[in-house]
Amino acid sequence: MVEVPYTYRDNQRQLTDVDDMLQSYSKEKAKEAMIYSHTKHINAFSAMLEPQEAKNMSKHADVSSLFECNTLKSHTTRTWEFLGMEKDGVVPPDSIWKKSMGEDIIIANMDTGVDPSSESFKDDGMGPIPSKWKGHCGDNDNDGSSCNRKLISMRKFYRGYEVALNKTLDKKYLTSMDIDSHGTHTLSTAGGGFVSVNYTGFSNKTAKGGAPNARVASYKVLFGLGIQGCDELAALDEAIHDGVDVLSLSLGSDEATKYFEDGLAIGTLHALKKGIVSVMAASNSGPNESTVTNVAPWVITVGASTIDRTFTTYVELGNKQRLKVKGTIVVSPNDLNTSCVQALEEFGAAGLIFVSATKTILLSLEGTDQANIPSVSLDDDPSKAILHYIHHTKSPIAYITPVKVEINTKPAPTVGGYSSRGPNRLTPEILKPDIIAPGTYIVAAVPHLARYKNVVRYKAVTGTSMATPHVAGVVALLKAIHPDWSSAMIKSAIMTTATTIDNTNQPIKDFDGKPATPFVMGAGHIQPNNAADPGLVYDLKMKDYLNFLCVYEPNGTEKELLSGLVDKPFKCPESYNLLNFNYPSITVPKMSKSVTVRRIVTNVGTPGTYKVNLIQPEGISLTVKPKTLMFKKVGEKKSFKLILNAKEARIPKNYVFGKLVWSDGKHNVASPIVVKAA
Repeated sequence: MVEVPYTYRDNQRQLTDVDDMLQSYSKEKAKEAMIYSHTKHINAFSAMLEPQEAKNMSKHADVSSLFECNTLKSHTTRTWEFLGMEKDGVVPPDSIWKKSMGEDIIIANMDTGVDPSSESFKDDGMGPIPSKWKGHCGDNDNDGSSCNRKLISMRKFYRGYEVALNKTLDKKYLTSMDIDSHGTHTLSTAGGGFVSVNYTGFSNKTAKGGAPNARVASYKVLFGLGIQGCDELAALDEAIHDGVDVLSLSLGSDEATKYFEDGLAIGTLHALKKGIVSVMAASNSGPNESTVTNVAPWVITVGASTIDRTFTTYVELGNKQRLKVKGTIVVSPNDLNTSCVQALEEFGAAGLIFVSATKTILLSLEGTDQANIPSVSLDDDPSKAILHYIHHTKSPIAYITPVKVEINTKPAPTVGGYSSRGPNRLTPEILKPDIIAPGTYIVAAVPHLARYKNVVRYKAVTGTSMATPHVAGVVALLKAIHPDWSSAMIKSAIMTTATTIDNTNQPIKDFDGKPATPFVMGAGHIQPNNAADPGLVYDLKMKDYLNFLCVYEPNGTEKELLSGLVDKPFKCPESYNLLNFNYPSITVPKMSKSVTVRRIVTNVGTPGTYKVNLIQPEGISLTVKPKTLMFKKVGEKKSFKLILNAKEARIPKNYVFGKLVWSDGKHNVASPIVVKAA
């Protein structure tokens, strides 16, 4: 199965062109071979081809790239208070929510579907759906009765998954409803409305998404353990046509994929052309280095952090040894296969313990009166202790204590050990992840699933999947407040206003207590209130991204694809230095004795004078010219040069880190600096 993005002159002729192209290589099964034909914005189709047929088609004059339809994976009461958007249930004067709650912004979520019965998606008090919306509620088997003025779409895309399985899926699975919980959880985090909840005995709080008054649209692309890239690309094409403003994508491949072999990268670049901001998960393969995925510079890549709330419980073993659990009771495990959870219930299991081990070990638990299976997650040392106990005890038993909720814990945030990190394997000049946001034990909505008894409709789940919709919600607020800002300006505002300091006024730490580097946390931890008024931003246009791709693939036929993204013919420049790509972070992966980096900033605040402050990387001296930038009006642009000089005999062999900050006394526009010797 392949995806074949191609160029064409007349959209009305697309289907005929595709059919002719297929017949020239597979005349007998042209119609059977077709899976998707993207007819709206993304110039591509998906088809079943034999290897030789695919090889022959790659030589076609109209084919710009060809790649396999690969498999992807899916990777809050206290959260928004921790981010400074509310205080004890009250919105303070400096909160971004005072400026907007995302009115009439449309957030699209591509995931496991949605439960429309969740209170997070009620439309009480909402006006008509914005006229910019060109989509519809459901597919042929959905009459639209499940949608409302809040949840405006429930679509599904599964043909690629069926082809991958080589079978037709049972109709009970072919529903836009969420039967997993991942999609409902992420969508409610991004744009869920106000709901009073009581979680694990925790006092009543109001759960809400980052943009509680936004409209939300669900595009279901996950029907099993993986997602097919062609299904995701088809959903992206529809979402772009439908008129969404923000794409929340808590999924990706196991590793960074070449841009022209990545349907998500191609699809989100087409979304960018329409002014749609794409927010994507960094993946959950930490703490290993170079594991970050979704590294395209036109998307916001999100890592995950903790907040200042913990759910504490203990596992007491039969030998009276008590383990401290650094985590939460997961009332309904979301990381297990559905059949596995059902089997545990049927066999009468009283609980589940997640341990750091290479294989799953089931332990019979006693002494619990909770209706659902109580679950805990153990760190390495407690895991070793419990495994030693199991292997050396004839009849091992255990007891899980009730959960205890603690708030205002310190230090916070810290970076989740599971959160993927850099360096960027694909393009080391682009720092990834871009930002970190709350992703550890996030309370949000989950669907009502009949297989669970007395199910709680709001649960705590962990992952970069949970961090991503936090940023998507903030993006929705920024688009509502600044409708004239480009996607790059919104990303810059989020990155340059991020903090690298925790609630103890110390540098943010990684999961192991060591200082978090930019490879771990990008620009830092998101600060929504500051992002609404960043002062200066680093902007990028479509031409800049095309220049970037020209450098990445200088000799490929991919250049033909670029012309479909601009309104007039585009030609790659004869030379282009990626170090001058106007990104909000600065990375020099091959440092010689001296390197000069250029950037342009745009004033989006009041007139003022900015002075530069520098934190020097070890072994590197930094100089900025000019040292002062004076702005007289909104929209005014100023350029500057950052000169890096290696101190004699001290060129860094490993990565070193610094920071560049422009400040006018009110705004601090910060860019991380990453340097390594050639």
